[in-house]
Amino acid sequence: MKNGLIHGSVSAFEQYFNCPYSYFLARGLKVRAPETLLFKANTIGSALHQVMAEISAKQQHDPQAYDDEQKLRELVEASCQYRELYCFQQEYFTMVVDFLVQQTKIARQAYRLIDGGTRFKPTYFEYEVRNFIIECEQVRLSFSAYIDRIDVYEGWAVVKDYKTGSKSFNLHEFISGLSLQLLTYMMMVEESLKLRPLGNYYLPLINPIINRSFYKLGTRDGLRSLTSEDALSGVFDYHGLILSDDEKLVRAFNPERRGIVGIKGQKIDSYDYRELKNAIHKIYDDLAKELLEGKISISPYEGACRYCDYPSVCQFKGRAKKIKKHYYRSDGEELKKQDLINAFNKGELKS
Repeated sequence: MKNGLIHGSVSAFEQYFNCPYSYFLARGLKVRAPETLLFKANTIGSALHQVMAEISAKQQHDPQAYDDEQKLRELVEASCQYRELYCFQQEYFTMVVDFLVQQTKIARQAYRLIDGGTRFKPTYFEYEVRNFIIECEQVRLSFSAYIDRIDVYEGWAVVKDYKTGSKSFNLHEFISGLSLQLLTYMMMVEESLKLRPLGNYYLPLINPIINRSFYKLGTRDGLRSLTSEDALSGVFDYHGLILSDDEKLVRAFNPERRGIVGIKGQKIDSYDYRELKNAIHKIYDDLAKELLEGKISISPYEGACRYCDYPSVCQFKGRAKKIKKHYYRSDGEELKKQDLINAFNKGELKS
């Protein structure tokens, strides 16, 4: 902490809520994970993010940019981190590039369908935000971020975040501090670009059928099976938030059906933006208090250890926490959606 500021990113603070000790090792002690020559999920994600950012930006002036597969392949190869280290594993590297090229082609087809049915136009790509401040009771949190994509229409904005894993907005994860990204990015856009927030959602970069077998990327046979025609025949789902009930705006966002976005018609939940902002300020205030108190317990949520780089350090053998999925009023009635947010803001939640 410097000058009353705690610096970080949304993903870093989500890591704290997932497991305080993992956050301490990564962000406090800065313990580095061992390097590997195998492509991991974050390596795949970084490459696909770079590829989609480049393609999306060029498509504004040239809709056929990278339709040529050879040019797309060259872009993918250039986006692969440490590609020079794979000179002795050329077959493996070639299969990974094949995998990424196929995934990019499928994602582009899906996004063209979505973008063709909306008045919101892609305007900002890899938009950088620095020193976004959230005032907490005892300290200020300072955020830096790159927002994958911002679509704009008549002063309104929709934030879109690329994901290589399966991700959706879950209200119970949100109030547990595990799903803060979409709302925090929306607040950043509102402040830095002076755009009014309409909504935000995740754009999957990975075919979900392939994603379910992501662990196979460490083997050659796994890569061959994942790039097969059958594996690439799945469809993409879209998940996120609508922050307005204005019929005109929602139809401008998606003319087909109100509150529905995505090839398969995934439901986009509607919430009151002001209440969500109050909730996220409360969550970050709790985070700041715990950081100042030095709470770094080994207390992961379920699933956190799966992607942690430090199992040999903490050697956690206990039972991971579960996300609370049911909250009730004092009269025993279960709280849903907006009522749950309102009760959370008032400190009235009872599990």
